[in-house]
Amino acid sequence: MSTRHVNPDILTAIERFARCELPLADLCRMVKDEVGPALRHNEKLPLVNVNSVCPEPTIRITRWHVENALAKRRENKISEKDLVNWATMLMINDAFFWEGEDAETVGEWVERLSLDLMPED
Repeated sequence: MSTRHVNPDILTAIERFARCELPLADLCRMVKDEVGPALRHNEKLPLVNVNSVCPEPTIRITRWHVENALAKRRENKISEKDLVNWATMLMINDAFFWEGEDAETVGEWVERLSLDLMPED
């Protein structure tokens, strides 16, 4: 992690999001509160750039995270759209990374899950 200070509450929120324990809307709100008016955010997109509050790879995504997200979807604890947004957030934000023996598998699954195959009208 960088020497730049990362607010521990924001870091905890990002970690909780990675575990599908915090809704994306709540994470967006927390990042907006932290960054303030300097945050450029398109309200029409259900995503948020956390790079301004956590600019370097900090949260390692493992096979467990993918399996957990899929299990939560199967149990209807998150929607299909939530799953797509979760995977997309992992791909577009530098705070998340995958490495080690399962990195290729994790990367492939995150990429597949980010594809919205059932877009809403």
